[in-house]
Amino acid sequence: MDHLAPRIIAFGCSFTQYIYPTYADILQAKNIGWSGSGNEKIFYHLLHFYKSKELKDYDIVLLQWSSPYRFDYKSPLGWIGDGNITKQPEIWEKTKGWYNENYELEKTINYIVTANALLEKLGLKVVSLSLDNIVDDNLKIDYNNLLENYKGNYEYKNTKFIDWHPTILQHLNLAKNIAKDLGIKLDPAILNKCHAIHREVSTAKQFKEYAL
Repeated sequence: MDHLAPRIIAFGCSFTQYIYPTYADILQAKNIGWSGSGNEKIFYHLLHFYKSKELKDYDIVLLQWSSPYRFDYKSPLGWIGDGNITKQPEIWEKTKGWYNENYELEKTINYIVTANALLEKLGLKVVSLSLDNIVDDNLKIDYNNLLENYKGNYEYKNTKFIDWHPTILQHLNLAKNIAKDLGIKLDPAILNKCHAIHREVSTAKQFKEYAL
């Protein structure tokens, strides 16, 4: 790397891009996360950056894979699908007779193997993260099963639900671990801002956008 700070880009679902800062934001990555994304959409966006040759502008790629059992499809009007296919009644009723979980898992493994090989060929450093626990001899996932290891507990008073996404402090801890693995330093001002936003979310309990 010729420059002072590594240039980072992140792909993922709502564990990467959310209403408050995530590990990707704390690491000052270009954030291509998209809430509800399945792995087909994540792979699609990665390949868009590859084909447009935009990946040459980065040194590190954070690839946060989602659940293999999410459905998404790019229609002529844009992306459809949001989350687990069994929770999308109109789609599930048409597909449940032939839906194959094993194939969906294999697709995700294929996406990960292909992405890692492609990025390695480009000479980019890759940090792999996975929402669900994915075990396969062909894979190396640095942070596996985020859903279990980073369970959130923010309670919002207006909407009366507990948010299962990682809390800001959990994202901060994850960012610190990734930064340590990469040998980079986090911006102290960002760390202080994260603690301030955490206090605000914990006290105001408002489900809204919180920016760094």
